[in-house]
Amino acid sequence: MIPKHKIKALILGGGYGRGEGGVFIHNEIEKPYNDLDLFLFVASLNHKDRVVLKRNIKTIHKDLSEEFSIDIDFSNPIDISSLPYRKISLMYYDLLQGHYVLLGNKHLLNALPEWHADELPVMEALHLLLNRCMGLIFAQDLLSGNNPDSHTDFINRNIHKAFQALAEAELISEGKYETLTRDKIQAIQTQKLPFLSENKALLNEVRESLEFKLRPNIPVFNMEALTDRLEMLINASRELYYTLWSKVLEKDVSNTLELSSVFDNSKVKPSLKNMLLNLRDTKCYGGSLYNYFQYPRFRLFLALPHFIFNETMPLSLLTKILGCKQTTNTALLKRQFIMLWYRYN
Repeated sequence: MIPKHKIKALILGGGYGRGEGGVFIHNEIEKPYNDLDLFLFVASLNHKDRVVLKRNIKTIHKDLSEEFSIDIDFSNPIDISSLPYRKISLMYYDLLQGHYVLLGNKHLLNALPEWHADELPVMEALHLLLNRCMGLIFAQDLLSGNNPDSHTDFINRNIHKAFQALAEAELISEGKYETLTRDKIQAIQTQKLPFLSENKALLNEVRESLEFKLRPNIPVFNMEALTDRLEMLINASRELYYTLWSKVLEKDVSNTLELSSVFDNSKVKPSLKNMLLNLRDTKCYGGSLYNYFQYPRFRLFLALPHFIFNETMPLSLLTKILGCKQTTNTALLKRQFIMLWYRYN
């Protein structure tokens, strides 16, 4: 067991921590619709105690999720001594803006730096789009599979989350990000945004998806409607994806071949950690030496357009990006891509 005094706080983040979590009404009974995001803060732990605590957290997550039929996610233990030195990220920014302390020090998060929205890096927007596009890949597979109507909630939910991400990503990029959903809705309706403001149909879909976050529902299955929304969303995500990459790289890129070329020619600082991670994932099939110095998530950014934006690329390039032997087995390549995402999302 971990000494009790080592546990400093358990904090509810996400929509429920901000007091705006979605509530689903079924048979006149209110139920939480979204996951619960719990953050566990601890005093410094030795390696053995950290391993034990992480194992216990995994068990508690499984037991509680099964009991309440909703994902109850726990962070890895976060050392409180690291808080003043945390770099800004979307997750910590949102947590700081709105949370509920379930246990421990009510003012613990005051130790975080006093961040501002215009400090959020555009890479945070790209990371968000990556994760939401992965949800679309899973939704697309279910929609084209057997009995798609039995997965209506999952498909509809992930389409809404990806529409929401278009607003969140552009607001981050423009330095105008808002944490609260109502504030996001107001921002996209009142701010002049280069991407969303130019497409009224898309803007309406985004607004409706943000409203869905507050008042979720499960619609009647409609293949045509879901397919049309998914097509609009994929096209919009692709456009914004390359717009954001162009901003990050300060160079116009419009497809994955151009993006890959930039990565291949970028000289990054040598990193033993990144090299070891890439070697583990790719077994020396991962491309140039410079690529091994990149954090492995870059492989996901490069391969994503092939799997969701229907961009074709030479199999030799795709296998190099994913770190596979030369193969024409598309199912194997997709499994490798999904495995990397689970590891580095």
